[in-house]
Amino acid sequence: MKTQLQKGWDLFVAQGATTLFSNSNIFIIGLLLTPEQVGLYSIAERIMRTVASMVAPVSNALYPVSAKLFKKSNDVAIKYLKKFLFIGSLVFMLAGVGMVVFSNVIVLVMTGEENIEIQYLLLIMAFIPLSIYINNIYGTQIMLNLYLEKVFKYLIITNDISLPVLSYILTLNFNLWGASFSLLITEILLTVSMVVYVEFIKKQGFLGVLKK
Repeated sequence: MKTQLQKGWDLFVAQGATTLFSNSNIFIIGLLLTPEQVGLYSIAERIMRTVASMVAPVSNALYPVSAKLFKKSNDVAIKYLKKFLFIGSLVFMLAGVGMVVFSNVIVLVMTGEENIEIQYLLLIMAFIPLSIYINNIYGTQIMLNLYLEKVFKYLIITNDISLPVLSYILTLNFNLWGASFSLLITEILLTVSMVVYVEFIKKQGFLGVLKK
């Protein structure tokens, strides 16, 4: 048990940090803005999170397969995952476009009335699920299977800590729009950092070394 806890410590810390800071935007809005504005933002984020929640079953189904492939060959596993990266990215891109095009209908169905503010917030958040899917492929599926838990942890923690700081600054200056953009910016930065790191070690030929 002690050995397994030690092996899983980096992942535990990363997931714990994500859980701790996942509602930081709503907390910041509650400090700076009105309860009504908290409610408007919360509705828009919940709609976005509903779409983003579809990443989890895909990830859970894909991880055992990718783990088995990484045991055989890093290059084969990454080539396999990039097929899912393309397909999944296309699906979540279309979902984002759908949220943009049908934002008024979605808000009407979810709240029972039209609300232009929620629509605009949803427009800002529409492509966050796409970013979450991409960083799941590069982070969970690739980095963890390459035993890069420590790097994964540091990227997650840095992102999670930067969210409330950025949210406070942007919300203070731009109200709800600032809060929404802070979430979008931090998600994109996390995705970019994971993609850049994995592609760098791949280009440098380090994949063969990262195998136990």
